[in-house]
Amino acid sequence: MRASRYIALTLGTLAALGAAWMLAVASLLPPSAEARWVHDMMQTKHRAAAAAAGPRILVVGASGAHFGVDTNMIEAATGRPSINLGGHGGLGLAYLLREARGAARSGDTIILSIEYAVLDIDIAPPKLLREYVLHFDRGYLAQARWRDLPYFFFWSTPEDLLRAALIGPRPDDNLILGRFRLSAESIDARGNETINRADALDATLLSRVAMAPRLAPARRPHRSVRAALAGFVAWARVAGVRVLATWPSMLADERYQEPAYLRYFSDRTALYAELGVPVLGTPEEAMLALPQMFDTIYHPNDIGRAARTRALVRRLCAEALPCNPPGANDEATRSQEPPA
Repeated sequence: MRASRYIALTLGTLAALGAAWMLAVASLLPPSAEARWVHDMMQTKHRAAAAAAGPRILVVGASGAHFGVDTNMIEAATGRPSINLGGHGGLGLAYLLREARGAARSGDTIILSIEYAVLDIDIAPPKLLREYVLHFDRGYLAQARWRDLPYFFFWSTPEDLLRAALIGPRPDDNLILGRFRLSAESIDARGNETINRADALDATLLSRVAMAPRLAPARRPHRSVRAALAGFVAWARVAGVRVLATWPSMLADERYQEPAYLRYFSDRTALYAELGVPVLGTPEEAMLALPQMFDTIYHPNDIGRAARTRALVRRLCAEALPCNPPGANDEATRSQEPPA
């Protein structure tokens, strides 16, 4: 047998085994509560975007954008339909940007609000993305890099299948510390989360935020992230979509004023500058005190989200888009904020 034929036969056999395994996993191992929540959430947001007419503002990022930006306030200030497309960092930046492409139309403005962890780390592909694609978006496999296909085919283990067969479906455990159930039903008409209420918090959640690790200042934006952003910005120029960037909401820490962190933030400013993407505001404008947070260092509660969005609206109106007259803009913005 010729070597080329042997190699082709071997690769074909491996591909067939991988496909069979993937189908077995899909039929025997149902999607986790987290994957179902992400799917329902993204479907809800895409429907909201599709229903909005005219030039829109789309906020794109991971869960920090989902919890941390109030597009109702942006819409009240700008008069343009504004949709929160924030997803889940476990999908990876490339997939989140793909989702944005699917929602955007010519004339739209996209505001990137991407958490530092998503810019810094690339696991190709993340486990949540593998599970998500397996159950909800197999068409993505045709676009995936060939070297990533084995990760998708074999994302789960025989132990997972055996556990599912012996114990049954996994419980619906998509809860935050047993108190808040994540559901698409808690997403408002403009794609914003509504469960992160400050009046429902307790010391347990805030202590979880306080003890969470801070940024690692030695990290640089990952090269795959740079490539994904560059491709997205190039696409947007051709598609007639304007791209802006802003800083993600984050728990404030006095250490972030140290030289190592200032260089860290400067590296991210330089990344957007290289791509020709204007950055709205400063990292400090997106930093919030502990009582303004919800359950992670990137997830504000509704009071923190209002404070962060108010600063973003000021920058957006001063530097990027025409807005309502200052007095009307302030009143419209305040009308969307939760009570103090």
